[in-house]
This record gives sequence, structure tokens and C-alpha cells, in this order.
Amino acid sequence: MDACTSIFFNHFVEGNEYSFNLEDLGQYYLDYQRLMSHWHKLFPDLLAVQYEELVSNQEKTSRRRLEDIGLEWDERCINFHLNKRAVRTASSVQVRQPIYTRSINRWKLYKKQLSPLMKTLNYPSPD
Repeated sequence: MDACTSIFFNHFVEGNEYSFNLEDLGQYYLDYQRLMSHWHKLFPDLLAVQYEELVSNQEKTSRRRLEDIGLEWDERCINFHLNKRAVRTASSVQVRQPIYTRSINRWKLYKKQLSPLMKTLNYPSPD
């Protein structure tokens, strides 16, 4: 729900028209889940990173993932926000600050408005 909420709140210029409609967004997310399930069946060792895990323990998660792919630790992994290069993505504001947890369960602030998305995803309604 958080990922879809984030996508819905971004105003993409073009090429992501699905993101403007909650039912379409839900269908795209279901397609994403099916695709990832397929890849995990083909490649059981495929790395998957849970957002909540990363933001709650960034260094530990990052170190483990680098180790998994045979790369050495680099402090820039946790200090990415200090990089001054140009950023031309929807996350241009976020990449200039350290990882934060305030987006976890952000969708719950909008649960009434997100009901079409929840229905498409067969997501249980929170009380």
C-alpha cells in the first residue's frame, strides 16, 4: 500500500498514466507481484529487499546486500544523500536527505480515499 500510495502521489510527466488511476495502479502492482514471483521461481537466490527492513536498519541491510553480491562495504552507501551529482527523478528531494521512516504506513492517512486501490489488491480494510 505504501509503494502504491507513493506512486499515486507523484505527478509523472508522461509514460506512467496507470499511476493516475487507483484501479489501474492496483493492476500494475498485481502484475509486478506476478512478475517477481516468476523471477523468484527461476532464480531462488534473487535478492529482495523489503523497504521497511532497509529504512529501519539501513547499514545492516546494505552491508548484507553488498556481501551477497561480492562487493566491499563503502560508507557512501549510507551517506548517499551527500552526493552532489544531478538527480532527475521523482525522488530528487529524498536522495538529498538520509533515509527516514515516516513513509511507513503513510497510506493509512488516506485509507478512505485509497479504497479503490485496496479493493483491486484485495487488501483487508484496517480498522
